[in-house]
Amino acid sequence: MKNDFFTGSHYINSIVGEGTFVTGTIVSNELLRIDGSFRGPIRSTGKVLIGKDGRVESFISAETVVVGGIVKGNIKATDRIVILTNGVVIGNIKAPRLIIEENVLFRGQCTVCRNQNPDSDTDELSGAPDDRSAEDIGRFNPKRKVSGNG
Repeated sequence: MKNDFFTGSHYINSIVGEGTFVTGTIVSNELLRIDGSFRGPIRSTGKVLIGKDGRVESFISAETVVVGGIVKGNIKATDRIVILTNGVVIGNIKAPRLIIEENVLFRGQCTVCRNQNPDSDTDELSGAPDDRSAEDIGRFNPKRKVSGNG
């Protein structure tokens, strides 16, 4: 699959680097990249990228969300959600377009709808997955070798 998720004039405006743990609220208008750990809500009119080593416990609302690491919490995008190989999402997702690559872990409810209302709050994505989902995060190792025989 061609990785054209970040074509255009977007540049990385903010980054939470590997080895960093941040708690709080992030509001961004450009590309946000998280390679460390973050806990708290994220609201962006731009794109949010969770790198392969990123760990996020959050409600994420953005134009585009790309998950290569682990997200525990609901995600709403006005354009698309992309879960890359070895990505983990434990929570509900809602977007007009959804791309899920092979070998991902997704536990939650998925809503793909053409007419996304950017002003509606993602709390409408109630009904978080059961508590056992948190155990999956502890067992999941994104650096593990994956065999080719699915």
